[in-house]
Order: sequence, then C-alpha cells, then structure tokens
Amino acid sequence: MPAGAIIIRQGDPGDRFYILRAGAVAVTRDGTALATLGPGDGFGEIALLLDVLRTTTVRATAPAQLLALDSAHFRDLLLGYLGRAGALERLSHLRLESHKRLEQLGQEPDN
Repeated sequence: MPAGAIIIRQGDPGDRFYILRAGAVAVTRDGTALATLGPGDGFGEIALLLDVLRTTTVRATAPAQLLALDSAHFRDLLLGYLGRAGALERLSHLRLESHKRLEQLGQEPDN
C-alpha cells in the first residue's frame, strides 16, 4: 500500500481487521490525529466487534504491508481459537471511550 493511501475511512462499514506488517499509518477522527501505528499494531476491530461504522480514518504515512482478516474469519479466530471475543469487545469499548474523552480534552491517546 503506497504512502497516502486510505485503508479505512471513517463512516464506512467495517469488513476487515488489519495488522500492520511493515510501514506506518496515521489514525484520525474528524480530522483530529489520534495515533500513529507501526509494525505489529492492529486496527479495525471496533467496527467488527461492536457492529458499528468505522470510527476512524486510517491512512498509510509510509509504504505499508498489511495482513487482513475478513469479519467472519476475525470472529472465528477470536471465538474458536482464542476464546477472547468478550475481552476484546470490552477492550474495544474502552479504547473508543478513551479516544472520545481525549478528543474532548484536545489530547492525543497513546493507542
């Protein structure tokens, strides 16, 4: 994926979970910077776990290599192999709320 490419667009339906294999991405909501992610970081789980539209826009800031799981495989992995779907769903709620609070305060989350 080239630098500048949009991977996830805020407001779109969620259909994949991504893991950044190489490169870097910027995460924004309503034009406000929330986080910079690098190799090994995952994103896109909130829309899949909470069945909501994408809550952020994610754009490659450097050429990026991504691994992706579609929604069904993502849920199968969590439910069948990890048994952690509930914990990850709770974490997603907390992450979303944390981002909202920090946005209101004008601060950038650690993500």
